[in-house]
Amino acid sequence: MEHNYLQEFMEEYHPKERKWFLEQTFQYINEHRQELVKKIEKNLEIFLMGVAAGQKEFPVPVECIQLSLLDVSVFKEEPALRFDAFGELGVLGARLYSKNFPCEWLLTYWQEYRERLEEDVKKMQAVRFISQARIRQIMMESTAMLNAFIYGIIKYPFYALDSTMEPLKELLKTENFYISYGNYMDRQVLLHTEYPEIDIFFHKKEEALKHRKYQHKVYRKKEFKELDFTHSRFVECQFVNCRFEKCDLKDTSFENCRFYHTEMESCTGYGMTMNNCIIEHLNCVEVNFHYEGEEDGSAKDIYKPLEILLSQIDYMEAENCNLSYCNLLENAPVKIKVSSCRLENSTMEGKIDENGIFEDMSGQEDE
Repeated sequence: MEHNYLQEFMEEYHPKERKWFLEQTFQYINEHRQELVKKIEKNLEIFLMGVAAGQKEFPVPVECIQLSLLDVSVFKEEPALRFDAFGELGVLGARLYSKNFPCEWLLTYWQEYRERLEEDVKKMQAVRFISQARIRQIMMESTAMLNAFIYGIIKYPFYALDSTMEPLKELLKTENFYISYGNYMDRQVLLHTEYPEIDIFFHKKEEALKHRKYQHKVYRKKEFKELDFTHSRFVECQFVNCRFEKCDLKDTSFENCRFYHTEMESCTGYGMTMNNCIIEHLNCVEVNFHYEGEEDGSAKDIYKPLEILLSQIDYMEAENCNLSYCNLLENAPVKIKVSSCRLENSTMEGKIDENGIFEDMSGQEDE
């Protein structure tokens, strides 16, 4: 039987080289995170000024702006992010303005990655069977993770663009304006939205609850069941005798909110934030607050850890929850009871007493 060199290469050599490339790239992007985010934000600012200039002549509102990593540019080893602005109807409507911006930093280790694969082929004595063109084609399997890395560093800074970027404030936009990131004219994930507020319990079926802002609401004895609140903001809301069951709370932010005898059960809370909240009694059962990454453990930083900041935690209970890397910062007082929870690398790790209580009064002001 003829030896299958390609199968041997894909099973024994490529996985370890791909892992090396992704680890090196992730480390580089993480180390230069702030600098790279500023570059992308500056590119967006330049792009928005170009769109605004066009709107002065033709005042067409923008429905969406898409950021995309161009696969062809990666294959040509000249990586570029493409910015596209679309009018009403989004990508189904008219493209108003487009511009490419180089992102050569993304392929800092690409050439070395290719050289390592070529060297592996020589070791196998398979140069006749695995061409350089085939190697470059195989390398393109890593672009999905490169997309994940970019998304991971820009998703949180882009949430607040409406308050930090002047050209965005001045842009003529539709009611459902949004910015997304992903593959060109294909799968995109939302980065920033300015959707109008809707009622959680009385809204049109086609109106999604995620990526919304809910303000000054008082929810009493409400049951939030199997609802998706991804990247939503609750501002100055009260939850009194409420229950969240099997809800998606990824990147959900609670600001200046009050929780009184409220339950969260079997929810997903990756990247959730509670800022300046009053937690009088919150019971969490089987809530996963920490993203473990893909199957190979990669892209863990797509979601930040759970953060409870500048809040008053009179009593909170967590049972069978994943609280790994949870940050409790400048809260006072704090009283949390945990049982059968994952706490590694969290503020509470190693600080639970024999009754399962984590208590901290250090940030409380003296009377």
